[in-house]
Amino acid sequence: MKINGKYYSYNRFDPFAVVMGTTADMVEISKHISDEESKKLGSLIMASVSQNVMNKTWMQGPANLVEAISDPQRYGDRYIRQLAGTVVPNVFAQYANTQDPYMREARSVLDAVKNRIPGQKETLFVKRDIFGEPIKRENELGLANIANPVRISSEKNDPAVTALLDAKYYPSKPQRKIMNVELTDYEYDRYSTLSGKFFKSNLDSMITTPGWQKFSPEMRKLILGKLHTETSNLGRASLLAESPALQAILGKQKLDELNKLINVQ
Repeated sequence: MKINGKYYSYNRFDPFAVVMGTTADMVEISKHISDEESKKLGSLIMASVSQNVMNKTWMQGPANLVEAISDPQRYGDRYIRQLAGTVVPNVFAQYANTQDPYMREARSVLDAVKNRIPGQKETLFVKRDIFGEPIKRENELGLANIANPVRISSEKNDPAVTALLDAKYYPSKPQRKIMNVELTDYEYDRYSTLSGKFFKSNLDSMITTPGWQKFSPEMRKLILGKLHTETSNLGRASLLAESPALQAILGKQKLDELNKLINVQ
């Protein structure tokens, strides 16, 4: 619920939460469906109820287990990490979040455990958004957040984000590999930071030009896609300039691929 520029989560107040979530979904759906599609509203309501129920905290465990069983290649590792993290009581994890509000990268079972332990959580690299900025939980209540079932977040009126949403362009974060070479956690953090900041600064400049609003949404989407690709390439080049060791690994791989090609011919 949005009140005075802040969002308050109600998903832990069942059964009220399911009713509110389903109603909100139906209002949004009704804006975008035709008369013919409105005849299928019953199935859409059931889909909304299912989605709202599956999003509940007490359903996350069973839902994640079903995903892991049905598609182990995609969800298996994530489920094992989540399961490993439960060896640390939730109260410790909540306390850790009050001491360190930043979301952290947890790519291994050990990382998942560390992510819930005060003092160890900070040893992990921060998660970053598409602009290379650390993702931070809001912590207005301090230690009182441990007993607070309502998540609070502030409205962010960023023109760059608005421009992406208006153009329906949803950029992804960089791949963890360059030329099939897996980046270290430090290298990936730098890659995400550099490419994200290049993208944000260029995007801010682009959307303030007088001619930007004259483009159609489709044209803006194409322009944004090209900008994202170019700034990602610039971030990669900057990372390589900082890391002679990574340059050497990539150079060796290129040489090996060239030798294989010569041998085949």
